[in-house]
Amino acid sequence: MKKLSIIIPVYYNENNLEPLFEALVDFEKDLLKEDFSLELIFVDDGSKDASFEKLSEIKKKRPHETKIIKHIRNFGAFRACQTAFPFVTGDVFTVLAADLQDPLSQILIMLRHWKEGHDVVISRRKKRQDPFLTKMFAKFYYFSISLLLDFKYPKGGFDFFIASRSVLEELKKINGNVNFNIYIAYLGYSRKELDYERQERKIGKSKWTFRKKLVLFFDNIFDFSTKPLAWLGLGGLLITVGSFAYGLLIIVSHFLGFIEIPGFTALALISLFSLGLNTLLFVILGQYLRRIFNLVKNHPTSIIERTWLD
Repeated sequence: MKKLSIIIPVYYNENNLEPLFEALVDFEKDLLKEDFSLELIFVDDGSKDASFEKLSEIKKKRPHETKIIKHIRNFGAFRACQTAFPFVTGDVFTVLAADLQDPLSQILIMLRHWKEGHDVVISRRKKRQDPFLTKMFAKFYYFSISLLLDFKYPKGGFDFFIASRSVLEELKKINGNVNFNIYIAYLGYSRKELDYERQERKIGKSKWTFRKKLVLFFDNIFDFSTKPLAWLGLGGLLITVGSFAYGLLIIVSHFLGFIEIPGFTALALISLFSLGLNTLLFVILGQYLRRIFNLVKNHPTSIIERTWLD
């Protein structure tokens, strides 16, 4: 019998955990019919509510193949999953949000495709039951990511997937806060893409704020692409060529007597535009240098306060 490991990052989910566990108990019965056992790995990412107490109750109800890890503070969902990677013992694994939005039945569908020989099976959202501005930002986000990446990334992105242990071994090598969904696409393993409808969140409010989404957006760009530097370099080259041509035009016009009053406005606009481009270039260079600096420091990506394993 093969084993499925489910990693569940938890952050202020005290009211979600009991119905989630009930859903997982029913899901395990269906999973056994597919000849799979189930390993649960919960990572409390520094919650200040009663999430850890709820997880402790779950551990008591299901002591076997249930692992609880608690971060000393909040490090983010991706780092919470990275913390769980070394504790995974399954043949195949997935990451499940604790908010009950991803249907567990979709995991069974993905597992059937995984058994056909695909290392990665992803599920893309067919519909988003989100506010209008959230939908617009998501479209812009995924369009920009697809435009900037040098490898094939699913249109509209994905959050829900299952992957083989060979993929997990590569993910363990990640150093830093990297979006491992994009990293999985970057690795190039055999992949099957499916569609699904994500359910509306019924309990609690998401801590995934717009500011965090914006930070992730820029992190993904600078972690996986150098195209911003290439585009700025091209822009700088065009401005240089244009400025040189404009200078020649001024000189020729001066000797031909076409210029009576110097073009201060045009020169001022060119100077301001060039200054803005240089400033943007330094900002983008700084983003790449900051990431190098963080890697060189080699600070821990997360700190475990306690664990409750088998």
